Amino acid sequence: MTSNLHEGETVLLLIIMLFAFQVCTTREAHADYSVSISGNSVSVNIDTLFQQNMTLTPTPSYSLVMVGANASSPQATFTTALSKLASSAQVSDLQLSSSSSGNVTHTTVSFNVLGVTTSSQGAFRLMMGWKSFEVPQDITASGISLNAVGQYLAASPLLGRQSSSVVTWTYFEDNKIVSSAQSLQTVSSFIIFDFSQLSAPLSSWSKHFAPDGGGFTILNRSLQHNVTIAETLSSEGGSVKTSFVAGYSHRVQFTVAGFANVQGDTIFNGSTGIVIGPMLAIAIILPITGVVAYMVEWRFYRRPNPFSKRRKRENKS
Repeated sequence: MTSNLHEGETVLLLIIMLFAFQVCTTREAHADYSVSISGNSVSVNIDTLFQQNMTLTPTPSYSLVMVGANASSPQATFTTALSKLASSAQVSDLQLSSSSSGNVTHTTVSFNVLGVTTSSQGAFRLMMGWKSFEVPQDITASGISLNAVGQYLAASPLLGRQSSSVVTWTYFEDNKIVSSAQSLQTVSSFIIFDFSQLSAPLSSWSKHFAPDGGGFTILNRSLQHNVTIAETLSSEGGSVKTSFVAGYSHRVQFTVAGFANVQGDTIFNGSTGIVIGPMLAIAIILPITGVVAYMVEWRFYRRPNPFSKRRKRENKS
């Protein structure tokens, strides 16, 4: 019993230290994954804010930019990742910036995707299966890991712990339970550029048409990518639950110029959209015109006829 109490006190002290570290660097973890499509042009911008409170040792502090010839290696790495899902996909004009301070890492990557469109008579067909790409290889600059951030998390003293009567440990990856024995491997393999959760077909995403600026078809999806350690400290007075998280959330938006049709992971736009757009406008305007015409006609026939009243007075006289 005494050993359990000592263990509980040690864990509680560790919780306080980690929580204090978290509070000092509280920021909202997020990621914006946006794709802009106009004709056969496909542009991607991914802005990621990765945050973790699993370790007492912060990740290395740095700030760097990779562009042009300096970005040739990550560009080749991204091309390999996308081509696994769409064999003809190629990445061009990649730019990558990354900075880290404390337990927060901010990474932005932008690039164009080539080789995923075909055209016929002004209509474009875009193959978007590459959207759920994953870059398993690390991307380094000046000896710093920009993608394989899990190696920094592996130093956490909270991994691989066994539950007892005093404290219960539960491990998760993207809300799926991971065993204590597998927790170290799972956390240490965490990478920034992992979008495998976006594998659901585009046709299943939220979709709406925005008429502003010539009209855009917008596809949206939201999800999270993280690893979580949940600790429950039990005592006679009750229990205290604490979560330690490393990861970020995705706010994903694909914007297609014009009215686009989506089938599975394929987007059709171009001349087809030019025809369908006006047809939709007509489909909306015609019912409105019909209602207005009906109201005008109804008011006309409901209005009293002055000539009818005059005839009645003449007949009486």
